This record gives sequence, C-alpha cells and structure tokens, in this order.
Amino acid sequence: MVAHSFALVGILTALTLGAGTPSCNQVRMCLKQAAFDEAGSIMVEYTVLLSVVAVGLCFAIAALGVPLIRMYLSQKTWLLLPFP
Repeated sequence: MVAHSFALVGILTALTLGAGTPSCNQVRMCLKQAAFDEAGSIMVEYTVLLSVVAVGLCFAIAALGVPLIRMYLSQKTWLLLPFP
C-alpha cells in the first residue's frame, strides 16, 4: 500500500521536474492503485463526523440561546425584587 503511494509520488515528481514523461500505462496503473489505497480514509470519516456534530451543536446553541437568556434575565429580575 505504501509502495503504491510512493510510486505515484515518484511519477508526479518526475512530471513536475521535467525528468521525463512516464508512459500512460505507468500513470494508469498508479492511479488505479491509488484509487484503492485506504490510507487516511478514517481521518476523513472522523473529520466529516466532527463537522456534522459541530454544525448541529451550533444550530442547537443558536436555537436555545435566546430563550435561555430571556429565562436568565427574568429569574434575575425576580430574585432582585425588593419584595418578592
């Protein structure tokens, strides 16, 4: 799995440095191998999961924030009344 990634990096480096053009078969083979390379897929899943949870939490805070502040201010007013 790691060797496939290194082969793809080598071909891309050769292309960017102008050290020769790899054959189409080499590029095609490396791209096929890279398509099935699963390294890093867990990190992507965790990132997507964390993003979904964070967005949901933001919506929950936005939805509950205003009523909670109103409730806090009303309780504060009731507690500070001179004659309850």
